[in-house]
Amino acid sequence: MAGLSDDGRLRRIGALGGPCLRDAVDRLDGHGVVIKVPGATTGLADLPWHRDCGMGGHPVKCPLINVGIQLDAATAAAGQLHLIAGSHLGTSPPPTDAQVRGLPAVALSTEPGDVTVHYGHTLHAAPPPADPAAAGRRALYVTYVPPLTFDMVGPGQGYNDVLFTRDAGRIRHIHELR
Repeated sequence: MAGLSDDGRLRRIGALGGPCLRDAVDRLDGHGVVIKVPGATTGLADLPWHRDCGMGGHPVKCPLINVGIQLDAATAAAGQLHLIAGSHLGTSPPPTDAQVRGLPAVALSTEPGDVTVHYGHTLHAAPPPADPAAAGRRALYVTYVPPLTFDMVGPGQGYNDVLFTRDAGRIRHIHELR
């Protein structure tokens, strides 16, 4: 699994975000798997609209590219990934369901083996399966991040870990790193 980011095909896709991006296999969430459990309709079966950098990590983690390798078919019945086209170009709070109806939301239908790519800054969601009797959905994500992520987040750390390990609990301002 750790060697996936060394695959030339994935490296070429990860470079779509810029030539300096590197895989984050040893930090943040590493290679992660989203699992939609068959029959689950509550809890993390419903991933609401969010940005992967939405909890304050944007200056450190973006541009972040998520390359998703689809292990199962993604359909509305299985709880597919939804994206708001163009949302990576700006910032806003997550939209309400009523607001989404007026936005260019796209639901991605995929087959096993398909690859999806999205900026972590893109508003995205994965609602619960529309058919609780449908098979679940699994997708493996390989994430590529800029060099600053490696300066701020050490091996084995998540983004929030820097709050407790740097400069006696003080986080350096982004401008202090330049």
